[in-house]
Amino acid sequence: MKKLILIRGLPGSGKTTRAYDICRILPTNNITVFEADQFFEGQHGYSWDRNFLSVAHNWCHDCTIKSLRDDNIAIVSNTFTRERELHKYFDLVKLFPDLVIEIIEMHTQYGSIHNIPVDTLTRMASDWETLTDLPPNVSITYVRPSTDQTITQVP
Repeated sequence: MKKLILIRGLPGSGKTTRAYDICRILPTNNITVFEADQFFEGQHGYSWDRNFLSVAHNWCHDCTIKSLRDDNIAIVSNTFTRERELHKYFDLVKLFPDLVIEIIEMHTQYGSIHNIPVDTLTRMASDWETLTDLPPNVSITYVRPSTDQTITQVP
């Protein structure tokens, strides 16, 4: 059985930290983590460019496919504010019929390390969509700010 973990949340919600916590907890070394931010990291540090955002997301998707083909657990940690942004990952079941997908929603707010303007964060928060159209192979876990613990799981 193949596994894909999608971590969604606003910038500064702890997505990257959660992804690497999962890597430390799971009893396997066959885990890969992909984030659009990784695409923008280079020799000279982090250099985000809106013009390459769709390229960065396609890179994450392509890396995820390769990782699953190599029998790794793949973790993709991006904002995924809109449900449609997850659909191409849901469609991976066509390539991998035994794929199980877990979505982790981060509802904490620690502060963005990328100095994202408040108006951008506000816009992203207003764009946030509650997931309603999940395929049968997808479960969702919510992480709330008061405890930072998983409190609800919907199969």
